[in-house]
Amino acid sequence: MYSRAMHSPRRTFTLLIALIISLIIWYYIEIILPVPESGYLSTVPDQYSDQPQQPNSPPPGDSPFPPPEQQTEVPPVGEDKSFATATRVDDVAQGRPEASSKASPKEPALQEPSKQADAVTAPQHPTSTPLEANEFLPTITELSSAATQASSAIVQPSSIPVYQNLSRVLVVPRLRSADVSWIKQELPDEQTAIYVVDDPTAELHPPVNKGREATVYLTYIIDHYDSLPDVVLFFHDHRYTWHNNILLGLDSAQTLRQLKTDYVKKVGYFPARCHHEPGCPDWIHLDRPESEFDSFRKPEERFLRTSVWRELHATAEVPKALSEPCCAQFGVTREIIRSNPLERYIAYREWLLTTTMPDEFSGRMFEYTWQYIFLGKHEYCPSMHACYCEGYGICFEGADNLEAWMRKLAEKEEVQNVLNRLNEARAKGQPYSDQHRERLETQKLQLELELERDKQRAYLRGTDPAVRAAEGERDQRKGYDF
Repeated sequence: MYSRAMHSPRRTFTLLIALIISLIIWYYIEIILPVPESGYLSTVPDQYSDQPQQPNSPPPGDSPFPPPEQQTEVPPVGEDKSFATATRVDDVAQGRPEASSKASPKEPALQEPSKQADAVTAPQHPTSTPLEANEFLPTITELSSAATQASSAIVQPSSIPVYQNLSRVLVVPRLRSADVSWIKQELPDEQTAIYVVDDPTAELHPPVNKGREATVYLTYIIDHYDSLPDVVLFFHDHRYTWHNNILLGLDSAQTLRQLKTDYVKKVGYFPARCHHEPGCPDWIHLDRPESEFDSFRKPEERFLRTSVWRELHATAEVPKALSEPCCAQFGVTREIIRSNPLERYIAYREWLLTTTMPDEFSGRMFEYTWQYIFLGKHEYCPSMHACYCEGYGICFEGADNLEAWMRKLAEKEEVQNVLNRLNEARAKGQPYSDQHRERLETQKLQLELELERDKQRAYLRGTDPAVRAAEGERDQRKGYDF
């Protein structure tokens, strides 16, 4: 074991540097990007919603930003000033007033990642090569410069007016024992239809507690087919869950606050999960041989046979594969729902209520079938970047930048895993290196600073509808949209 006495001066110096870095992180978040008294970016009202959202504190890991009305309109570094007044393509297509009478006829120019003036990162240091502490640590000047440039390069939202006023309803199935108080607390103005599946005396309930969330979703459609809102959001009753989005804190409340109703209207059907795994691509195969079953990740595949497909979709082509992002949370428009006759939804629900298939799996027959029911597509895997940027207003200036952020997050998690093992060794009295552990702590702090900085920039960029539209168009040109 390393002697603590031998390294006490170096250890003291290293801990001092780590403390200074922590103070820089605090200064950057609390001073450079101050939190306004009125709330957080996560509570900026959906610009396309009928009702304003109320301020609410974000969960750990979510970053505060000033709302658009409190931000100074400054053209972003290196960006075309006409970008802020570009006309939205979908505004023109749907006959709405143009965003600006002075809109530039030119396509908004977005910088390639390699040319971004604000692409500042702290120096990279290899983790596998033994280094002295003072060789590994970035200087205070380097970290301070990175934080300052990140703050100054944040894209400010434009003042493009919005000409939509879309209605939406949140549909949620729940058990009597489930705590759904978060919906009222976090989304007080959200119109809801909450079905209690195991209480036949409840105001809203399905005919029978069978078929999991699918029966409730179909019941709402059947009961409201002639009086649907513009957009219906179908979500589970739990607030935090592994299958929510990482950049939204795995939080359904944050997800629903950030969700852009106009984008759901534009695309017609929008899976709430941006990440492809599990569910995409080439996911569920009908009649897969038993020797190839993946009972852990695809337990429902055992039951999805050609005969079941024929029961649900009598004359439809048998698909080679069924794929979409899991896990049966999505938004869909009134027009898309009504593209199917009411009788079809009644038939689907009747199958759920009468099938002898175990309840655990009968509802899951629909989890990877909603995209077929609403769009007629066996596989529907929108790009993660389009989902985050256009769907939630978290824009990284391109799919490559978002992928880079995800890789950096994985790197930070791996550093944390190594630290956990070192800490376990120390707790058990096993040999370990104090110097190595302290270097890893510093590396983790540096990665957290970079991740938080880039996340904040992405959130703030996404407050501008023109940025979201332009990045979506660029994704389409590069073939990243699907």
